[in-house]
This record gives sequence, structure tokens and C-alpha cells, in this order.
Amino acid sequence: MTPPTIRQSLGQRLRQARKAAALTSVDLARMLGISQGQLSRIENGQRRASGEIVRAWLEHTDEQPEVIDHLVAQVELADREIADWKKRFRQGWDTDQRSYEDLERDATAICSYQVSVVPGLLQSPAYTEFLLRHVVQLGDDEVEPGVAARSRRQRLLYQPGTKLTAVIAEHVLRHRGIGGPTVLVEQLHRIGQLATLPTVDLAIIPTDTNMPWPYMVSFDLYEFPDDDALVLIEFDTGELRESQPYRIEQYRRRFAALRAAAQTGSDALDLLQQITTEITKEAFAP
Repeated sequence: MTPPTIRQSLGQRLRQARKAAALTSVDLARMLGISQGQLSRIENGQRRASGEIVRAWLEHTDEQPEVIDHLVAQVELADREIADWKKRFRQGWDTDQRSYEDLERDATAICSYQVSVVPGLLQSPAYTEFLLRHVVQLGDDEVEPGVAARSRRQRLLYQPGTKLTAVIAEHVLRHRGIGGPTVLVEQLHRIGQLATLPTVDLAIIPTDTNMPWPYMVSFDLYEFPDDDALVLIEFDTGELRESQPYRIEQYRRRFAALRAAAQTGSDALDLLQQITTEITKEAFAP
């Protein structure tokens, strides 16, 4: 299994404290003024708990003051957690993908901004395979299950209620370095197919546009019930997870500004078709 995050470990510790105090989830939720569902998600490490909630939670148990202070301090660490790729992939890349499936399934909205590669939920099998072989550098025995794991995540797009908004810089859709022109053509057709689904909102930032914001880093923003949210940022050696509300709000504003600068709806589809036609001519030139 993927190593537990700080948030998951904190949730497990809170559950242990509740049970040791012989409190039901219904009773403790009522004491804290939250729903039983929210309490359950906190215990499962699926939702953020504020320092105030953690302190009040533990004060209803028999925990010692120094233990309470230590666990409250864990909230700040959980709000900005860095995971090392080597540790996450120790049990296999395909196994690690299940944690993203859980996030995507629970999210009320997924906002993906990309300036380097096509968002994972929109990737074609050949595109994913190239990334796994040459960027992630998985072995041959890991690539096939890894591609299958990514494909399983994409089933979400065919489920009513899913809401994916993808903002992609145009240069990503022209990047032939990932597998070459033919892999890119397949990928562009895949995006065009998925973009017709009511669950997908495609936005493309043209290269020749007045950007309201520097391109900066790619990120994924997940919105959850109970006004909870999470931002994931990938870099070369690991992944940063942000859940501090004031930081989340900065990413919300940034995403809204970037989408406002992008081509959307039929304009985005027209631009995608234009790029697809150009790359197809190049790939299949005599």
C-alpha cells in the first residue's frame, strides 16, 4: 500500500482517541457541531481538520495536554505535505494511482491546470506509456499495469456528476517530444473525444495571448463537500499537497484568471481541431 499521509495518520490517531473514550461518531460529531459524514472523512484521512476541531475533538477524550498539543501541531504539517516519489512508488505505480482515484471520486469538482503535459484524466494510452517509460522510468513489467491504472481513473469522466475543468497551455498540445507526432495525434483525438462529454470543460490558453498571470507551475485543485479542498503540485522528485484554506483560495483565484484568459467551449474545440489538423499533416506527410 501507499505510505499513509500525515493527514491519514492524524485521522487514525483521532479515531483511536474517540474509541478509547467510548464515544460514538454520532455523539462526537454532535459535540463538535459537524456532520457524522464529515467526522468519518476526517478519521479516514479524506478531509482536513482544523487545529480548532482537533483540539476540541481531543478535549472530549482522555488525552493528556501534551499529546493534544502535539496532534494539533500535526495539522500544520498535514496542510503542506511533501511526498517523495520513491516512497510513493515503492508498492508500484499502479497501486499509487488508487489514491488519486479516491480523490477524484470524492471530489465535487476537479480543476486541472497544465503547462507541461496533458492532464492525466485526458491522456491516451500511448501518451501515458511514453511518460511511464521515459519520464517516470518504470520497468517493462510495471508499464502495462501503470497504463491500465491510469485508464481506470478515466472511467470517472463517464459518470454523471463528475466535473473536470482542464486549462491547458497550447504549447502542451503541440509538444511532439512525448512519443513523436503520431502519439501526439492520437492524444489530440482523445482530448477531442472526451471534451464532448458533459463532464468535461476544456479550456486552451493560446500561445499568442495576453496572459493575466505568469504560466508558473501546473497544479490540480480538488473541491470536496464541507468546503474542503486540496491542491496537488508535482515536481521532479515528489509531490506537494496544500490544504491550508488561505493558500487554496489563492489557487482558486489563479485558476479562475487563467481560465478567463483561455479559449473555451466551441472556440476551444475549434483551436484543438486546428492543432490536430496541423500535427496530423506533419505526422502522415509522404
